[in-house]
Amino acid sequence: MGQEDGKLRILVVDDSRVIRVSVARILEQGYQVLQANDGAIGLTMARREKLDLVITDIMMPNLDGYGLICALRGEDEPELSNIPIIVMTSAEDDIVRERAYACGANAFILKPFNATQLMESVHTHLTDQNASAEELAAMYNNAIESVVVTDVVLPEDND
Repeated sequence: MGQEDGKLRILVVDDSRVIRVSVARILEQGYQVLQANDGAIGLTMARREKLDLVITDIMMPNLDGYGLICALRGEDEPELSNIPIIVMTSAEDDIVRERAYACGANAFILKPFNATQLMESVHTHLTDQNASAEELAAMYNNAIESVVVTDVVLPEDND
């Protein structure tokens, strides 16, 4: 786990600066919070930084939340492919929720978010990463075939 000054590191990916700053203010006393304004930048940061958790929006420019989640889950490095991912979006649609879970999200929080709910979700996913997998299996009975996955085009990484 990536730590600086003993703090776990969380990446917040959202095209809304207001949301990023709000989440950072809630979490910064207990965690080191990094920010990205779209999924492409978030993916680059995740590959370069040691992170413990990612919080992402779904609807963003360049690379949306689905693409970010799928890209992280497809990484060869277990530190990236197994990182807990919390989706935070204003889309209340069941299809959005199912698709996010199908891509590999661990949790789903609706905006406007509740600070207590956010802290509880972060704590749960940092202390017991298997809890969400069990919850999802129970919730969807391992049957998410109804979700349609579209092709994801990732920007080239020019390292």
